[in-house]
Amino acid sequence: RRCSAEKAFIRPARTRSNLHIRLNSHVTKVLIEPGTKRAYGVEYLHSNRKFVVNATIEVILSAGTFHSPQILMLSGIGPRDHLLELGIPLVQDLPVGKNLYDHLAFLGLMFTVNKPIVSFFWNTFSLRSLFEFLLFGRGPMTSLGGVEALAYFKTNVTSYSEDYPDMELIFIGGGLHTDFGTIYRRMFRVADAWYYPIWQPLETKYAYTILPVNLHPKSHGHMRLRSTKPLDPPRFYGNYLTDPNNEDVKEFVAAVRESQRIMRSPALQRYGAEQ
Repeated sequence: RRCSAEKAFIRPARTRSNLHIRLNSHVTKVLIEPGTKRAYGVEYLHSNRKFVVNATIEVILSAGTFHSPQILMLSGIGPRDHLLELGIPLVQDLPVGKNLYDHLAFLGLMFTVNKPIVSFFWNTFSLRSLFEFLLFGRGPMTSLGGVEALAYFKTNVTSYSEDYPDMELIFIGGGLHTDFGTIYRRMFRVADAWYYPIWQPLETKYAYTILPVNLHPKSHGHMRLRSTKPLDPPRFYGNYLTDPNNEDVKEFVAAVRESQRIMRSPALQRYGAEQ
């Protein structure tokens, strides 16, 4: 069965006497002693009210890639110029929010086959599939976003000698066309100008997708605070595909060529795979 982090870790521990879970709460800042620079608690919002929790041992900040830096900067830990620009008292000048990079994926690599070995909307989202998943933990709904296989490999354009992969291939038994453009393309924010000429023709065909993912991008960006309001989302500057030697683009091209090589393999040619 599919299992979430909440189901695996929080549910078994929620009855512990030393664990208190506050839902619908938003941490606004870490409370730090200016002299010793020691964190002694957190401030958070709940039901439009401000609360403070003091720590007896330590404060663990685990708010994710985007919000951990945001909370640190709101607490006075971050680039001096940026914090002073917003009027946030400086606790420690550190490059918080720098070196931001993401694992980009290329969505537009689809292949067609001549037999129904891929996912279909009316099969995946049927009542039968729902009951099969709820009662027995099997069927198409057990697939994580339609992912059927993963491949990790090192391309021939890498600039390092160590033996570890730089690209990942995610094999999906369908694509943005599988649900006729109703859900997935909106999740990925694919504009109509791209969806209709590229994915819509596949809605009546057997088609699968391979997503190349850059594991070690050379292009780095940064994030900054939008304001001093904790509920305002930060600003992100991805700087994607801007590395000076164009290595990210070269690795994507190499991954596309590897996907095409896999498509030409006897195993997939049995089903008439083509691009």
